[in-house]
Amino acid sequence: MVKDVKDTQLRLRIYRSAFSSMKNAIIEKAREFGVPVALVNPPHTSTICPVHGSKIIYQPDGGNAPRVGRGLEM
Repeated sequence: MVKDVKDTQLRLRIYRSAFSSMKNAIIEKAREFGVPVALVNPPHTSTICPVHGSKIIYQPDGGNAPRVGRGLEM
């Protein structure tokens, strides 16, 4: 469906709308059940360990393997 759209800007808006509507549905259900919702700014969220608070260093893998990070003591 999306790949048949020639206009790149319109194709991007259609692609993003699916994620936006899913996010809104999750927020609505969470609030319905009384679960607190915290929206975060995604850039740089994976550079600090949420448990230890230390900076995470990612080693370049050179392939298609998932990223593996090592904590650096602060």
